[in-house]
Amino acid sequence: MNKIKVIFIINIILFLIFPIYVYAEDRDLSEVFQVGEDFISEGSETDLNFIDDETVASVNDIGRFLTAVGLTILVCVTLIMGIKYMMATPNDKAKLKKRLIGLLIASFVIFFSYTIWSTIVNQMESVNLS
Repeated sequence: MNKIKVIFIINIILFLIFPIYVYAEDRDLSEVFQVGEDFISEGSETDLNFIDDETVASVNDIGRFLTAVGLTILVCVTLIMGIKYMMATPNDKAKLKKRLIGLLIASFVIFFSYTIWSTIVNQMESVNLS
């Protein structure tokens, strides 16, 4: 009980020592609503295009670059796994076949990644909030 009283007294002293400054403007409620309505009308007057032609071109370049990097990595991994498969024992070949399923899924995603990428960009480009 004494600890609670001491903490309470310390808090009161701290509130008295350190003043609390309020930087709010003195406005009527009608002024607050008017500022809000002005803000909303200013936002509704502008045409919001999220993506312009320059952005679409740069995003498509990024998609092509990432697809090229993915294909390069896919070719390297396929070569490495092919060499390992040729030199593996029958038991190791079974383990490599399980990994080949993951490689097949990865190749499917990489080959269709640019299609997925361009579809997303086209969907974003068609969104116009006016």
